[in-house]
Amino acid sequence: MWSDYKWMWYLMIGGVVSFILLAYFQEMFHVVFWKTSSSCGDKINGQPFYFGSTDVVCMRMIKLRHKRSLDSASLPNRKFWSLNHRWIYYDGWYFELFYKPHTRRAAKSENCQIRREPFPAGYTLLDIDCVRRCAIYYNERFEKRYDPFVQNCHHYANKLAEVLCISKSCPDRCLEDNLSNSTTASL
Repeated sequence: MWSDYKWMWYLMIGGVVSFILLAYFQEMFHVVFWKTSSSCGDKINGQPFYFGSTDVVCMRMIKLRHKRSLDSASLPNRKFWSLNHRWIYYDGWYFELFYKPHTRRAAKSENCQIRREPFPAGYTLLDIDCVRRCAIYYNERFEKRYDPFVQNCHHYANKLAEVLCISKSCPDRCLEDNLSNSTTASL
């Protein structure tokens, strides 16, 4: 009886292994097997922003490592589970979860390979001060509710990309006075 269904088990295991290998090659070597999300925003008047990533394996090898960090068909987004730490690059600033919300250099970039996507994820009309305030706002919320499967750095980058794409003016939640004084003072 077992020998009759043995080929089905081998076929299922082969399918799972093939899927994992395809996902690995797509992520590590940027081999595109399926179409990624298109860009958004006003290409004429807006400024471009990019998705980027840092190698997580390298980040884990560095001492004092911190934790690493919405999906719509019309908005740019990236996979939620990946072997990379995801961030957004806009106007000379890196926006990423669990490190300073906005910096001029990606976290651990002095020791680890970073990769910015060659084409803009979208275009935004928001000024850099607004984007920095939004990064503080979302960083505080994502850090409090961090979960490696449903609230990680990929979700954070996708949410920030959504704000960059949709907002024509700075969202009220990013202008609220409830942002901590120490973080807004650095603006």
